[in-house]
Amino acid sequence: MTVLTEIEHMHKEHQVWLGDIAFWEEELRFLTSLCEMISGSGRNGDVAKLLNELAHHKRMIKSLKDKIVSHETFFHQMMEDEISAEEIEHDEHIKMRVHIKNFKDTYRKLKKNIFLQKKNIADMTSSV
Repeated sequence: MTVLTEIEHMHKEHQVWLGDIAFWEEELRFLTSLCEMISGSGRNGDVAKLLNELAHHKRMIKSLKDKIVSHETFFHQMMEDEISAEEIEHDEHIKMRVHIKNFKDTYRKLKKNIFLQKKNIADMTSSV
């Protein structure tokens, strides 16, 4: 694989990740609003914990996004300097891939908890 091909492949993966991040940012806004509505019902103290977890995930997304943008800047510099294939740092990209996967896993669990919480509150209010 040539240097350009390797960089193009990683760039495409970055673009996918940035697209996912844009979606997650919108989704986090929605989920935060949903949790705030749930907390307005005054029926469950666990919602504050969910709101804190949402804020934590928002910070994680910002960190991931910053790392991806930094890596993209590095790629642009490499292309300008005509760096050889041996000089490409794959480790950083592999680490980002792991971070993205870990984020997806924890975020999926958080969303599940939010919707279970919403369902529990709906069940409680319908039985009253």
